[in-house]
Amino acid sequence: MIELLDKKHNRDVFDCGKDLLNNYLKNQAGQDIKRKLSACFVLAESTSNQIQGYYTLSNNSIPLSSFPEHIQKKLPRSYISIPTTLLGRLAI
Repeated sequence: MIELLDKKHNRDVFDCGKDLLNNYLKNQAGQDIKRKLSACFVLAESTSNQIQGYYTLSNNSIPLSSFPEHIQKKLPRSYISIPTTLLGRLAI
């Protein structure tokens, strides 16, 4: 089941083969959630809560100047950037 990362999830044994991604899940993800910097979703076994994979989402934006003029013209002049969602990390 995919759900938000919680204290019930067993992070200790997760290993995707990339130290950077393993360490993020084990040491930083919880802090980022508390600070509302990102949301971390995990795929976990329902009986053991062992994490099989995870991904993070966070707010982002793209400057309006990065878009072609024909798209810029379709948006209100008050927009200086377009809101987006950033897929920050993905590991299985």
